[in-house]
Amino acid sequence: MLARHRLDETKLKGENMNALEIEEWPAQFKASDWPEGVLKSMSAKLFTDCVFALRNRSSIPMWPSALPQAHVRVEGNSQHSTRGGFRLSTATDLHVATYARMISAMGYAERIPAIGGVGIYFNTNTPMIHIDMRITPLTWLRTKDGVYIYRESDPIKFYITLAEELKKAGE
Repeated sequence: MLARHRLDETKLKGENMNALEIEEWPAQFKASDWPEGVLKSMSAKLFTDCVFALRNRSSIPMWPSALPQAHVRVEGNSQHSTRGGFRLSTATDLHVATYARMISAMGYAERIPAIGGVGIYFNTNTPMIHIDMRITPLTWLRTKDGVYIYRESDPIKFYITLAEELKKAGE
């Protein structure tokens, strides 16, 4: 069950609340699981509406990437970017134990309205899923060779590549 969160609704309406301001975390996560210093630059709504919801609905054990840039980047146009501190990051990268769990997490993530972007990664040490709060939905995979395939651009290529990557991984 998702733990209660004491969130100041006035702050959330302006999307100004950062993840450090979350007073109660669910049992599956601790604030200290994320790399030092990133939570102050990450949206609380990313956690309450996306990360906690994904973990609660899927029951899949997951943990955040140890790399700070997997959660917050100062520059760039990605959902991770704070654009020099003018916005909070609305993206995070989470690891899971197996590719089967990664695919399952992808399916759950796509059914959570607050999650707009879902990426699955075969080129990391352990399977990884990216989630973000973009408005226009986008799903992609990154192959072992580092190539991005977007389902919305070429769904057939996406699913063929997904099958090939799973076969290479022995799943």
